[in-house]
Parts: sequence; C-alpha cells; structure tokens
Amino acid sequence: GLWINDENGTHSLYGGLISGGSNNNGGGGIHIQENAKVTLNNVTVAGNRSLDNNGAGGIRLQHADSELVLNNSRICYNVASMGGGGGIRIEGENAKVLITNNSSVDNNKTTRSNSDGGGIQINEGGSVTVDSTSQVSYNKSARRGGGIYLYEGNLTLEDGSTLIGNVAKMEGGALYIDEYAATVKISSDFIGNCVEDEEGGAIYVNDESDILVENAKFVRNSAKTKGGAIYVDTDDCFSLAGKCEIYE
Repeated sequence: GLWINDENGTHSLYGGLISGGSNNNGGGGIHIQENAKVTLNNVTVAGNRSLDNNGAGGIRLQHADSELVLNNSRICYNVASMGGGGGIRIEGENAKVLITNNSSVDNNKTTRSNSDGGGIQINEGGSVTVDSTSQVSYNKSARRGGGIYLYEGNLTLEDGSTLIGNVAKMEGGALYIDEYAATVKISSDFIGNCVEDEEGGAIYVNDESDILVENAKFVRNSAKTKGGAIYVDTDDCFSLAGKCEIYE
C-alpha cells in the first residue's frame, strides 16, 4: 500500500488503482497521518486488507487535522479483519473526509464479531461529509454500522446522498450513531439496508446523541426485531424535520 507521513504536506493522486495491500496497524491500501492532506482524483482503492485492531481495510486517516478528499473515486472490496472500518477509518480531532463528485464507498466489510463500520468508521473527533452526488453502499459489518459507524465525531449526509444495501449483523444496517457523536445532520436516501439479528434497519441511535434528520427518505429497510427504518435509544435530541418519508 501507500503510506503518507508528511507533516502538513499536501498531495494529489490522479487516476489509477491501489490494490492488494495489507497492513497490521494502518490502512491496507493507504495510510495518512501527521496532518497530511490528500486528494484522490479518479482513483480506485480496492481489494486491500487490515489484520490488526487499529487497522482499516482501505484507508486509515490518523492524527488531528489530517484530511482526505475523494473526488470521483471509489473505495471498494476492502476488508478490516479486526478493528473496523472496512473501507475508511478516521481517527483524530478535526480529521476530515469529504466524499464528493460521484464517489462511492462500497462493498467493503468487517469480519470479526467485535468489528464495526463495514464502510466507514469515525473515531476521536473526526468528521465525514458525503455530498449530494455520492454514496455509501453494499457494505457489511460483522457487528454494528453496516455502512457507517460513528463512535465519536461529526457526520453530514447531504440531500441527494444515498446509503443503499448496507448490512449489519447486530444494529444499524446503514448507520450506527454511538453515544459520543457530536453533530449529525442527515438528509440522505436510505434504500434496502438491513440488520440481520437486532434493531435499526437503516439507523440506530444510541444514548447522548443530538441528531437532525431532515428531508430524508427511507425505502424497504428492515430489521429482525425493531425499527425497520430507525431505532432510537436516547434521552437527548432526535429530530425529524422537513419532508421525511418512510416506505415499506
């Protein structure tokens, strides 16, 4: 894989495929740290693997203020064997990922029973934005958050973004929001996501999270027990606003 350790450096990649990498303590395809800022333009990161609790299958973004932009790029078919973040794992205060211009995080997975975030895992104050043209789809988590697992940080899913066909074993087929999440704004279309064993086919919200869901659409999501579309377990603020639609 590719390891970028360049304090405050700025890097752009144009075209190409990053595939077949493996790493015990980083990103199987790309590892970004020390506040580096990286833009992938028309790049595919596919078929990479992490083998350790701290790894990410495709890309690991580590340390405060590191940044990653996906511009018409695809993160797909990567595997996190243990820790989580089959496609992308973000760690570090103000570490940022922007998924834009028809980019996708798709068909990634976690495989161990304690691993979360089949597509994306967000930790330690990181943030992710998925723009109106992009998607997180067909990812699978062995535990929580088939598409996205938000443990601690911020998430914005813009109007027009889509989460399709993601699967979690336990909770949050498309999105699991844990108790240390900060700001969460959701305006996506959630289509055909599911939970195999428990609750929250599209979204599972845990304690102490403030969530705004506005103009979102939920279609054919399912859970084995409760909340085919949304399951909320919080004493804080969960708000539905604008025109939210839920269909069978």
